[in-house]
Amino acid sequence: MNARAQAVGIVVWLVIICLVSYGTTGSVNPVAVYGRPGTAMKVVMSLLLLMLATQLLQLLVSRLVSGRCSGCGLPLVPYAQTHGAPVRCTKCGKWYHQKCFKQRGGTMMEGCGCQRREATSWWDEG
Repeated sequence: MNARAQAVGIVVWLVIICLVSYGTTGSVNPVAVYGRPGTAMKVVMSLLLLMLATQLLQLLVSRLVSGRCSGCGLPLVPYAQTHGAPVRCTKCGKWYHQKCFKQRGGTMMEGCGCQRREATSWWDEG
């Protein structure tokens, strides 16, 4: 599922949650449902909020799954068994497989080497 379809799904869940909340309490605040007596609407609202949370989680995870390693260019998650878990550089924010990250001389404190390369290229120019 692409990001646009997932965003539409999130908006649909938000509208449904607001409609159920407004129909129950007269307020679009979904937390107001939990202040009313009765457990049926609390259960329904909890399920709707759970569905919204899973949709949000799916959107976040799909970005990681569709990402590619900045070192070797292979997809991050499908090649995690052979190339190591996905690692994000703390300096530039690029994603790498763990093996590719270490091959570039990357460490969690220093990053992937992006700062050193910039400094080295600047030093060489001047």
